[in-house]
Amino acid sequence: MKKIYAMIAACAFACVSAKAQEFNTQGIGTQAHQPSVMVVPYINEELDNDADKLRAYIDSNPLMKIGLSKVKEAFDLKGFPTRDFVGALRVNRNRRLVSASKGTSSSVAKSIIRNSKAEIIVYLTPIVTHNNGLSEVRFTLDAQEAMIGQSFANTDLSSGSYRTNDTIMLADRALETLNTTFFYQIEDGFNQMVEEGRDVSILVEFAEGCEVGPYTRLGAERKTLSRALLDWGRSHAYHQSCGDPQSADGIIEMTMKVPVYLDDTGEPYQISLTTDALLTFFDQLLGEQAIAEVAMAQGQNIHFVITNP
Repeated sequence: MKKIYAMIAACAFACVSAKAQEFNTQGIGTQAHQPSVMVVPYINEELDNDADKLRAYIDSNPLMKIGLSKVKEAFDLKGFPTRDFVGALRVNRNRRLVSASKGTSSSVAKSIIRNSKAEIIVYLTPIVTHNNGLSEVRFTLDAQEAMIGQSFANTDLSSGSYRTNDTIMLADRALETLNTTFFYQIEDGFNQMVEEGRDVSILVEFAEGCEVGPYTRLGAERKTLSRALLDWGRSHAYHQSCGDPQSADGIIEMTMKVPVYLDDTGEPYQISLTTDALLTFFDQLLGEQAIAEVAMAQGQNIHFVITNP
């Protein structure tokens, strides 16, 4: 009889332990991956092109400062890894951020986001309204996947209307309304992407005068280049998920899925892995008939140009 009681107790303990592992104290599942998050101000183009102006704007806008700080803190309390946008902006205080490509001016926010390697970007906008002697502070939040901008969750936080000019107090009231549903939506949306894969857009452009085109038959099997690219995509895409190539006016466009993380190491998947594999594919297929070069590989977009040798 003692053995039976011991077995029952062991089973009960195992069930409780499993449940504890499934959810943490904040109610967010820990079995799924929690993406890293950066809270970023939603700003206009003028501010986004000048790091000094953007920093001055945040420093002079107490509602923006408190919003960025407290929303980041809320993610910290839920166990999400976070990146500090304001801190990263201060690191760049003595220089204007410049894109690596061709020395052109770059979006300050995008440069900081890219360098942070955050996986979710939460865009924050504070709004103050005054009506009939009543004041209200609202914050809009839009959580997007960093690479492709897919929106996972958005919410509108309101302080309610009060007869006061104390906007800091109203901001605190509004931010206190941020609830767990917002975090669940982000985590669920991101983990669905992890399960299904992330889209990569491939553009193949044929230079003017190139003797090879989308419908040129190549290789031992004499497949058209477009069909050979599709077959390669289906065999290399995550879960074999690859869209049919679209060919027109000397270009081929195709979308395929790639993993968000590498299965063996858990490290984030780098687009260079797809780029290098495609270069090898083109080298083998084209032989000495043409040359494929990478014109651009950034975010989730790869652009090849094929020219005569």
